[in-house]
Amino acid sequence: MEADQAERPPQVFTKVRIHHVVTGFEVDPQAVAEAIRLSEEKYCSVGAMVKQTASIETTSEIVEETFDCTQAASVAAHG
Repeated sequence: MEADQAERPPQVFTKVRIHHVVTGFEVDPQAVAEAIRLSEEKYCSVGAMVKQTASIETTSEIVEETFDCTQAASVAAHG
């Protein structure tokens, strides 16, 4: 997260850049986009206040895990 602030008091935020990094195995890009949308539009009270004075720019990336930990847990449990 990065932000720009007004030069004079009260130094409110004028622009906020949020970059979400999601790490996992076979992550659904649509689910990530929906989670971000809900956060921005419905659930984040801080974002609701900040967007009264600032533009908010959101980006995201998915970092694909190369190892499926659910399969490893299954193998470990069954020996």
